[in-house]
Amino acid sequence: MLIRFVELNELTTTREGGREAKRNFIPVIRAASASNPIIFDFAGVTSISSSFADEFFGKLINDMGFTDFKAVTTFRNMNPFVSNVIRNSIFHRNSELIGTT
Repeated sequence: MLIRFVELNELTTTREGGREAKRNFIPVIRAASASNPIIFDFAGVTSISSSFADEFFGKLINDMGFTDFKAVTTFRNMNPFVSNVIRNSIFHRNSELIGTT
């Protein structure tokens, strides 16, 4: 399953947008597997807010667990800014889950 974040447009700028996007994709996320992974595609996305990243990715990993999340997802076409925002959100919310302190 391919999730194109450029199609989410304004949602990627707010915490509420992150909540809404996560809520919309929960059925897809639950159906994901190693043989049917989710591809998060950021082509055309130049920026996202840290609050969106925390609400969508940080809390998603908190709910799923880091190992399960990694097993069924992959990221594509992220610029360095977007990558850093997502990494920081994941780290700050889930440092105990990913084995760092």
